[in-house]
Amino acid sequence: MKKRILIVEDDVAIIRMWTRSLEKLEVISATSISEAKNKFSSFAADFAAIILDGSVLANPESEYNDALTLELAAKFRKTYSGPMIAASSDPDIRKSLMTSGCSFQCDKQFVPDILSRILDV
Repeated sequence: MKKRILIVEDDVAIIRMWTRSLEKLEVISATSISEAKNKFSSFAADFAAIILDGSVLANPESEYNDALTLELAAKFRKTYSGPMIAASSDPDIRKSLMTSGCSFQCDKQFVPDILSRILDV
């Protein structure tokens, strides 16, 4: 059985790229905060890892609000003890996500590598 991960990322091209690179994992993705909350509620106990982009829309019709992603990381951390990765090209956003509950950080290009090491796949 494949390990399941949650990717919270609004760029569908990045999700596709990561999914191809992480073929040994089952990828559940969310492109908005609202979708991420729903998927987390449905699968939380089964996630081997969660990847969070630093700027994700609250819902498809909204504006970007980095504070909402930080709140999401803190909310997940309250009930999820597994690895959470802050994935952003902006080191300040990664630092903020780490403060909000993420356990690892990296630039987006390194997500497949860090996941492979963390999950031993």
